[in-house]
Amino acid sequence: MKQPKDILSNKNGSALIIVLLIMMSILMMGIFATQETTNELQIAGADLQVKKAFYEADGGTEYGAQLLEENIACYGFDPAETYPIDIGKIKVNDDDFWGNTTVGQTAFYYPNDASDPRTNIQIINEGTSFGVGGAVQMVSGYEGLGKSAGSGGAKITFTVSSIHQKNNRNAGRVTVQWRHVIGQENDCRYR
Repeated sequence: MKQPKDILSNKNGSALIIVLLIMMSILMMGIFATQETTNELQIAGADLQVKKAFYEADGGTEYGAQLLEENIACYGFDPAETYPIDIGKIKVNDDDFWGNTTVGQTAFYYPNDASDPRTNIQIINEGTSFGVGGAVQMVSGYEGLGKSAGSGGAKITFTVSSIHQKNNRNAGRVTVQWRHVIGQENDCRYR
């Protein structure tokens, strides 16, 4: 007599189930990899925006130092003009910002279109001090003490603070100290 087959104990169709389990695990790994890639792209995009804001602010300190030297050379820009004035794409709020000794308004910003991301620069005069001598000559003892040693000059120390604000709420801030040696001014180009 024929024995009935025990459906639960035979191995017919097990390959199909194993293949389906492998396919499900590959599908889950693919979904996880896609989500991880999306997260990494978002992190990289945010990092890019932060770095752009930082480098824009760093460039603002370079603008600040250059325009500060121009402002010192002119002993302030033309006070007869109505401020803010435009110098190219830079909008200047104060005619003699090199003399500011307290934190006040922004000295200038660029670009002058308010809808664009922009960089605000504040400049504070920290005061005047004497510089040390820079000569390398040796002192001649027979001529008198220190007769040939080079003397120092005077310098003005400024704090140049630059803040770049982007439209997506990222901001970068860089603050540097700038020393201007008195007597090393160039010619004024704005009068």
